[in-house]
Amino acid sequence: MAHKESVEDCKTIAGQSSESLSSSIQHNMQVTTFTEDLKDMTLHFQIIQLPRQ
Repeated sequence: MAHKESVEDCKTIAGQSSESLSSSIQHNMQVTTFTEDLKDMTLHFQIIQLPRQ
């Protein structure tokens, strides 16, 4: 299985611009994305970690 991770993937999956991603980082929100290439399909995962209130 291949493992790919990039900010571009994050922008595409989240549908956010780099400006809104920068804003998210300033508010301690972490977005982790990765792609898994399986036999006949590709899975895109996005994990969003929000700060505690």
